[in-house]
Amino acid sequence: WRQLGEVSRDQGKLSEALESFTNSRDVLAELYRRQPDNVDRLFELGQAEFWVGYVNSDLGDLVETERGFSNYLEISKELLNLEPANPEWTMEVSYALGNMGFLEKTRKGSDPEKILEYMQSSLDFNRKALMLDPDNTDFRVALTTAHADLADAYLAVCNLGQALVNRQRNVDLASEFFASNPADSNLKNQLAYAKTGLATVQS
Repeated sequence: WRQLGEVSRDQGKLSEALESFTNSRDVLAELYRRQPDNVDRLFELGQAEFWVGYVNSDLGDLVETERGFSNYLEISKELLNLEPANPEWTMEVSYALGNMGFLEKTRKGSDPEKILEYMQSSLDFNRKALMLDPDNTDFRVALTTAHADLADAYLAVCNLGQALVNRQRNVDLASEFFASNPADSNLKNQLAYAKTGLATVQS
């Protein structure tokens, strides 16, 4: 069901995607109900809640988006409570908090302080995940983006000093990744965006 949902979303068939993602979530919820001690079932249920929220975001339904993203966050926290030293669960909490921050940004009359709180927490959990698994490239790439997102949040509350610090960190990390593989056009693109973001704060 999830694979069907992803294909439908890629094709722009959002209603069909939502139906598939919802079916996936409902099946996983039942499987977890039958096996409440199965951590893998809980993880997959969290992923399903994310996808339901994500496609609702595409559809512009912020109420259902918040429901899906909030459920994903709560499940991620539950996973981390079960296994506090698990870097994957730590990173899931980081992703979930970032989602809540982006959701708040899309609201009419959004609260900049709330966005800042979500983005700071997301970055903090990302750092914790890296401390638990220092060689994880995905976590390091995510941290690069987390600094950019936090910089934007600081910019929104007119804290230019912290916006500059985080944008510079974003550029430093993006430069490090690009230097490790100069032939990768995605890394080059990421570095270009990082420098543009830094220039915006400097301006």
